Amino acid sequence: MADPLQAAPMTAPPGVPPTGGGMMNNTPGGAVPTQADAPQEQAPPGAGVEIKDSKLVQIEKGLEAKIQPVMRQDYEKIVTAGMKILFSNQTHHLLVIAAQKIQAGGPQGIPESVGKIAAGLIGLINQEIKGKIPVPPSFYAVVTFMCHILEYLESTGVQVTDELLGETTKKCHEKLLDYFHITPEMVQRATQLSRQGPEAMKAAAEQDAAQGAQPAAPEATPTAPQPTGMMNSAPGM
Repeated sequence: MADPLQAAPMTAPPGVPPTGGGMMNNTPGGAVPTQADAPQEQAPPGAGVEIKDSKLVQIEKGLEAKIQPVMRQDYEKIVTAGMKILFSNQTHHLLVIAAQKIQAGGPQGIPESVGKIAAGLIGLINQEIKGKIPVPPSFYAVVTFMCHILEYLESTGVQVTDELLGETTKKCHEKLLDYFHITPEMVQRATQLSRQGPEAMKAAAEQDAAQGAQPAAPEATPTAPQPTGMMNSAPGM
């Protein structure tokens, strides 16, 4: 039985990559926007590359402080690869187009759009390395991508509130859970097992293997550190 946590190399990631169309709110019909389609640059050069917003800095630094040493190298590799994609000369125009569409659609569409872009970056990287991306550090990296994307959007005039941060963090994790085919039940079981210790995790894995059952998901959805007053979720989410 295929590992439900290992996305197949040919599986389209959330928001399909630029080479297939649609990663960053692509135009209808599946055609990939070119630089000629991008509106006049709305943000100053370098916007989003270095986070300056104090709330976003707090989230990123607090998150990185919680990363286990065994995950750090993989996390840094994922973030480096994702940032190259997000702000490269070849794909940056897609972010510009996304910013324009987000502004036109209003703030209510930001969590969905940013979640799609951030999870799409994970999907792109996973395709590039033939479906071998490590799952747990991906859930830290997707929040880091979220912070950089929101920083960029902020420079185009979008107001990043505590409520928006809470909603967008949740949406990024939802998109990534869908991509890796991880159900809430799998996360709950993995969390319970992790609290019981390594022996319980090992015993459960052996039992699953013997029964041919799907393995428990890793405890792969870290809670992003939150600035004072941030809402964890919003009505309707």
